[in-house]
Amino acid sequence: MFLARPPAWPNQVWETDHVQALVLDGVDGKPRRPLITWFTDCATNAITGVAVTLVRPSRKSALTALRSALLRENPYGPFGSLPEKVRGDRGKDFLSRTATAAFDLLEMTVEDLRCVTRELSMLVHQADFTVDLGESGYLIGFTEHDDYPEEMPYGWRCGPSGEASAVVRPTTDTGPLQLTIQIHDDQPARETSGDGEPAEEISLRVETDSLHLDALDPGEVSDAWPEDEPPLPLGPLFGQDRWVRLRLYCYADDPVPGIGDHGERHLIQLWPAPPAAPVHPALSEEDRRARAQYAAHTSAPVADYTTDLTPQD
Repeated sequence: MFLARPPAWPNQVWETDHVQALVLDGVDGKPRRPLITWFTDCATNAITGVAVTLVRPSRKSALTALRSALLRENPYGPFGSLPEKVRGDRGKDFLSRTATAAFDLLEMTVEDLRCVTRELSMLVHQADFTVDLGESGYLIGFTEHDDYPEEMPYGWRCGPSGEASAVVRPTTDTGPLQLTIQIHDDQPARETSGDGEPAEEISLRVETDSLHLDALDPGEVSDAWPEDEPPLPLGPLFGQDRWVRLRLYCYADDPVPGIGDHGERHLIQLWPAPPAAPVHPALSEEDRRARAQYAAHTSAPVADYTTDLTPQD
């Protein structure tokens, strides 16, 4: 999978990655494949450290595996050492600020390791932050300014708001949302954790060289991109076609819609791709009625919402 390794001695170079075990384990009555985060020594092929989880691996998995690789006391060992260099394939968990700080503290040199096959994409940029939602979800896209959506994608988690933006309907109403946005250079592999809703996809046209994020309250669109989070650069990535594919994964500890913290997490993946048909679940009759009611409401004349007041009023 990776580039050929040059001859080495023990602890000269370790490699790290997430892999999926070829076994099934039962979780809440459902079969799951455990996900393993490990460090391996390139000279001996020994597994120096490991962490196992039944959910999507995170930077916590990377740090747990690193700790098990460094320590020799029970239940760790027997390898327990420090490598001169660590190589990885630019996975977001190994590039996080927390993991980078740990590698720096241990004086480990970290080297990017590109995959040989083009069937696998490379993660180019990533942002992780918490956003406070409005009552009607949020807009994400590639325009200088978004108007309030003329259509709301009831029955779906996301839908188009013009050619360049998407409107996303979360479970959480006016509460916090943990948002992860990834920019890939090609179509990424699908998430396999299985603990969220089915992924949805739409195509968007890129009109700007940065990504915007807006919270939606009734009749109001407000900037929701955190002030301390740098913008994600897009211009050099998408070339002349200026079309991208958006894939949305939604997870929530409490999937019943409502106000407050529902432990909701969204993963948005973006990569360059020509326009293609969207991927959504089928609509119910209730969803169609809700869409028609929203369209009728937004298209009503302003006069329907105004009244003349007399001085006595």
